[in-house]
Amino acid sequence: MHFRKGSHLRCKFGDLEAVQVEKYVSSTEVVCFSPPQRDLTTVVRVAVTNNNSTFTPNPVFFTYTTTADLVSITPKFGGISGGTELLIRWYNLEINYDGVVTCRIGGINTIGQVLASNVVKCVTPTVKQPGKQLAQVSVNGLSSEEIGQGFEESVFTTPSLYFEFVEDIVIYELIPDLGPSIDANTVMTVRGRWFMNSVDLACIFL
Repeated sequence: MHFRKGSHLRCKFGDLEAVQVEKYVSSTEVVCFSPPQRDLTTVVRVAVTNNNSTFTPNPVFFTYTTTADLVSITPKFGGISGGTELLIRWYNLEINYDGVVTCRIGGINTIGQVLASNVVKCVTPTVKQPGKQLAQVSVNGLSSEEIGQGFEESVFTTPSLYFEFVEDIVIYELIPDLGPSIDANTVMTVRGRWFMNSVDLACIFL
C-alpha cells in the first residue's frame, strides 16, 4: 500500500481507535504517535489506512512497556570539555532487541553502551558553560538523526536525572615535583583552580 496524504490517513494500534498520522513523510513513510494503552505491557498490531476502512494486510508489531524510572547517575558532575563516562541505572525500562540506546545529556544525543538490562554507559558531550543539564535515555532503537526530527519528547524517559557540568580542573604547580620510587608516600601540594570539595576528589598518577 502507498500512503496518500489526507485527513483519512491513519494508524491503528491493536483494537484501539485509529489515530490520525502525525506526519506524512512520503508515499512509503509516515510518523504516528502511539495512543494510551490500558494494559501496562502488551504487544499490539500496527496497521495503516488511507481511507479509515481498509488497513494494510501485513501489520507490524509495537510493544507497550511500563513507565521507566531513572534511579541513579554516576558520577553526578564532570567537566565542560566532555568525555565523562556516566553510568545511568533505571527500573521498568526494557532494552530494545538490538540493544540500541540513545543518551541525551543537555539536549545533545549520543549512542550509549548497554552494560546490563538496567545499566547503560553514556559519554558526556562538550558544552559551553557550567550548569545542571537533564540526563535522559531512549531505548526505542532510533538513531540520533531519527530522534532529531521533532519527536524527541515521545521517546525519552521522563522524569529525568540531572548531570552538572563544571569547569575543567587546571593544575599550575606540584610541590615537590619529585620523590623516591621505592619508599613512596611523598606528601605533595597541588596548586591550580576549579577544585571541588567532594568525596570524589582524588589525585591520579599515570
